[in-house]
Amino acid sequence: MIKRIKLIFTLIFIIFLFSCGNREILSYFRIYEFPDFDTLNSPVNKSDNEYLILGNRPVNKPTKNIPENLATLIGRWEGYDISLPVTKDIKTVLFIQEITKKYIKGYYWAATNLQFPNEFYEFRADIVNKNPYKFAIKSISLDIKSILTGGYVTFPCDLIFTYDKKNEKFYGELKPSGEYNTFQNGIKKREIILTREKNFVIYKDYDKYLAGKQIYVKEYQDNNLKNFGKGYMIYLPVGYKESKNKKWPLIVFLHGTGDRSENIQLLAKASPYMYIREHNDLPFIIAAPILRNSYERSFPDSYMDNFLTRIINDYRVDANSVYFTGLSMGGEAVYRYAINHPDRVAAISPLCPPLLIDMNDPDLKNQGWKFIDKPLTNLKDMPIWTIGGGKDLYVPEEHVRKVVNAIKESGGNIKLTILEENDHDVWTDTYSDPAFYDWFLQHRNNF
Repeated sequence: MIKRIKLIFTLIFIIFLFSCGNREILSYFRIYEFPDFDTLNSPVNKSDNEYLILGNRPVNKPTKNIPENLATLIGRWEGYDISLPVTKDIKTVLFIQEITKKYIKGYYWAATNLQFPNEFYEFRADIVNKNPYKFAIKSISLDIKSILTGGYVTFPCDLIFTYDKKNEKFYGELKPSGEYNTFQNGIKKREIILTREKNFVIYKDYDKYLAGKQIYVKEYQDNNLKNFGKGYMIYLPVGYKESKNKKWPLIVFLHGTGDRSENIQLLAKASPYMYIREHNDLPFIIAAPILRNSYERSFPDSYMDNFLTRIINDYRVDANSVYFTGLSMGGEAVYRYAINHPDRVAAISPLCPPLLIDMNDPDLKNQGWKFIDKPLTNLKDMPIWTIGGGKDLYVPEEHVRKVVNAIKESGGNIKLTILEENDHDVWTDTYSDPAFYDWFLQHRNNF
């Protein structure tokens, strides 16, 4: 009898555990597989190539007895992560598909480059407050990319969105939870602002879009170049194909750590290509090599030198009008290449460059940069325009000025611009300014 009672209680306990284990979880955040492109996005103005991100998701009718001002939150929201160290670099789309009395369900999409999302999740969040409306996704884990290393760090986080009815905006906070108090550089939370705007578009055929701007993606055939990256992006100016004998000035662009990959298309965003995409043509050939993730902290000297030789051989380049520009990691490489090969470059413009000229530099030590052991006097005849951000946490203004002063003391011809209100992102304003390109045209070698 006792054994039978024990067996009955054991069965009841197992059933209890089983039922608890299958209870519906109200809050989750999980990776979601991308559906078909047309199922996810909607065409803009009946275009066959330009689409609104998450513009074609269906919505479920709100359940009964849901307050009207809560029900109106269903649908698509877009906006920016406004946190330092790079404000507005992460674009976010929030799509609320379903609302009940207990939870909000939908999709969360985020990207530094609209064409290539870093994060796409399905979520279901508890409604934790009703005045103002606030919902929370608790104890999620996100892989946050480090601009310093290019790698990812996994953080347990809480994602909380609050609706501001007066301004018709969502305010989001992504906070570390558990044992973590901050993200990188002491940042205690990431802040997001979302509105009903419809500006974030994506291209179904990105290469077709770029080709319409005379920007092309090329893959290397040369094994010496393949060792460092998959290929390069190139812009051929209007008139290039028609003017068979004309030679053109060349801008070589070197990207930052965040774009290290095998995806050459990434280079169209934070680069001089953005001017061509958003504004107008430029009278240069513009070439940009991609650097994959490797043991090198930055662009190897041999890669840059072989790449320049290849571009000069393959395209009609005026070898006396070769210019280099780059941002962050690429800015460091621009400086370094010009120091090592001053005879090959007519002028340079490094943006927010972490150049290691002092082994004990407090801002750069332990970051893996190569120490510059060649004399800065190699730059004394080189026109240089360096641009930094007054609020840059990665490459502080003090470091940029330190390098500029050292070059001046070595007899260099250097111009410094500090964009006082900018963080690490000085490239958006710089590469959108036609005066930047006019400055290059004022300089050329006369060998």
